[in-house]
Amino acid sequence: MARFQVARGLWGAVAAAALVTAAGAGGAACASKGTPVTPEAVARDARATSSFPTVKSAASPRGDGAPAAGRESEGSALGSTRPIYFELESSLLSFEARSELERLAEAMRVRPHATLTIYGHCDERGADEYNLALGEHRAQAAREYLRRLGIDESRVRIVSYGEEKPAAAGHDEASWAQNRRDEFELVLPSSAGKI
Repeated sequence: MARFQVARGLWGAVAAAALVTAAGAGGAACASKGTPVTPEAVARDARATSSFPTVKSAASPRGDGAPAAGRESEGSALGSTRPIYFELESSLLSFEARSELERLAEAMRVRPHATLTIYGHCDERGADEYNLALGEHRAQAAREYLRRLGIDESRVRIVSYGEEKPAAAGHDEASWAQNRRDEFELVLPSSAGKI
């Protein structure tokens, strides 16, 4: 049975009703337009990267200190990660998202000095404040799942960018689906040495 967060206010109630409706329909349709969004299509469009993290460097091409999508940064960087994706106005973790978080938790278990930053993102629809809050809820959902997998919360930091750093520039459902995501930056401190 799916767990739903407590909704506040009129928009929260509307969003919760949309989630219940989407969940009742198998979760395969976008709540606002009824356009199918399958996990396979999102994964294909996002060009998901390889499996277990390995050591490599990853400077941000944006020059803003944020990681490149699905990569890690230096202290000493720990290879590729994949973004996880969310349905419209939701911070519920899909099966695919939980699988990726389990992979990240294993990488953190074998590297006890590694830290993780989770960057929560939204699509362009909605007010700035709403999207910042939703991005934070998405990052918190991932952190909470990692905590349940045994990762100490002190090793996980969250940041919400809301709609400010889209992965896809389009104004259509395919682009919006890629922008509703969490990205991860897994770092091994320089003092811990290279792997």
